[in-house]
Amino acid sequence: MARPDILLASQGPGTLKNMDNKEPISATKDPSSSPTWCSLMWSYYYVGPDGDFRPCCRFNLNEVPEELKLSESSTLTDYFRSPFLEDMRAKMLSGEKISGCQKCYEEEAAGHSPSYRQISNRQSHINFDLKLDHPQIRFLELSYSNLCNIQCRTCTPYFSTAWKRQWQHLQRLGAVGQDRQCLEETSFPGRKTIDIEKLSPHLLDLRQIKFTGGEPLLIPENRELLKKLVSLGIAKNVRLNYSTNLTIEPDDELIDLWSQFQHIEIAASLDGIGPVIEYVRYPSPWEKVQKVLQKIMRLSHRVSLDCGLRSAVSIYNIYSLPETMTWWKEQVDANFVRPFDQNSWLNPSQIYRPLYLSIKVLPTKYKRMVAEKFESYFDEPYLQRFLDQMVSVMHSTDDSHLIPQFQKYTVELDKIRDQSFTDVCPHFADLLKL
Repeated sequence: MARPDILLASQGPGTLKNMDNKEPISATKDPSSSPTWCSLMWSYYYVGPDGDFRPCCRFNLNEVPEELKLSESSTLTDYFRSPFLEDMRAKMLSGEKISGCQKCYEEEAAGHSPSYRQISNRQSHINFDLKLDHPQIRFLELSYSNLCNIQCRTCTPYFSTAWKRQWQHLQRLGAVGQDRQCLEETSFPGRKTIDIEKLSPHLLDLRQIKFTGGEPLLIPENRELLKKLVSLGIAKNVRLNYSTNLTIEPDDELIDLWSQFQHIEIAASLDGIGPVIEYVRYPSPWEKVQKVLQKIMRLSHRVSLDCGLRSAVSIYNIYSLPETMTWWKEQVDANFVRPFDQNSWLNPSQIYRPLYLSIKVLPTKYKRMVAEKFESYFDEPYLQRFLDQMVSVMHSTDDSHLIPQFQKYTVELDKIRDQSFTDVCPHFADLLKL
């Protein structure tokens, strides 16, 4: 019996081609019977800053064939119906794990909150007429420009034009990684984008757009796309999701555009409060961040809008995560249209790149320190579960052999920016001395 949160249309007797030459899978098969099924593979398309394609924003780019990148002659459909994705769809329906989907699998194994895969399977506004034998792009994630105004420590030039000079210096020092994505990042000459006309054939089918970046509130193409959807008369059917660094205020024109869409979701990339965010998301002025967040939250009184906490959790901010969550709760109670409760939007997520900044790199002594602080920190179970999940993921793997890379990257970047890890993270000061 299908789960009630997955809504499928009545379907004919179509099949999906199985690229492993196994028995074809019926399009009438109940996908919820597979523990690896993800509806995004049938409804979602991600466009990266230089045309990179991924099955999902969380999918490991190193697992994607290098030829799957938008060119002048290619279309979104070419890759959405590619053998690579068809193979993934068949494997998911048969319950096989996909190597690039490791992040969701680890979160599900931790068991304290739903993974992005599980959340996506519940998105009825996207999945209401999903057909297994006819994948259709209903959800676009647009990171098609790397225009950005800040240089987050957990980011790279791939997603930020502001990063290029410092990144190249770190590369000369051997302080950054050398896998495929890192190598592509250092080849970027500056701002990258794609021709947004490539999206036109799919606009009438859209139900959701997720804007990442770069910083999406800076990217002019994003606003032009909203105007086009309004002119087509379909804005009222489309939800918008923004991942923003909280340094850019939405202006009156943008707010007016938002009011014409079905719903707006603002995912706040708040990785800490006070000195922590100024260190991790350099150079984000804390006073400015507070002002922008409060303005966005207050818009919920005028526009159909939700605002959620999406902290990128790394070695730099794991220890202060409870304070960040507490501060966020206070801001919701003071500014948002509804008071904070168990249904409020929280989504702190551990980073996987760069690998040497992952919380799994912490040596046992420091993992124990974090676990002891997090234990029963919150009285509210719906808050405590996020801390419990972080502890589970942190202990899932011992990657402490990467500590030398963490040290070199942190020390050299501190020198460039005249910052101090030990001042911002005194509880982990000894990490630089191991």
